[in-house]
Amino acid sequence: MRTQSKRQENDTFLFMSPFCRVLDDAEEEAEDGWVTVTRHTSRKPVGGASGKAQARVKAREARKRKRKELENFYLHQMKEKKLRRIDELREKFQRDRQRQQDMRAERKFRPQK
Repeated sequence: MRTQSKRQENDTFLFMSPFCRVLDDAEEEAEDGWVTVTRHTSRKPVGGASGKAQARVKAREARKRKRKELENFYLHQMKEKKLRRIDELREKFQRDRQRQQDMRAERKFRPQK
């Protein structure tokens, strides 16, 4: 029983030692009367990240660049895009209309068939 408590005490000491060092540093600063203010960032630097993380960062930057590129810069490009969109909507409308007609036809009771 005693060895287990010593082991726990040792583990606790190892775990708490970095925190104790920080507290000791804070006490030393307080004794001097000056407090050193440092900036801590919550993000880790990209250079130390794994390959997957770097790939994600590069992909995000590529998406940002693509978004910033000008599409339909000229007036005729905007008109063509608008016309293509209208044609797509018309085709979709016709397909939906035909599908609705087919559904209505299936719904009717026809005992002759």
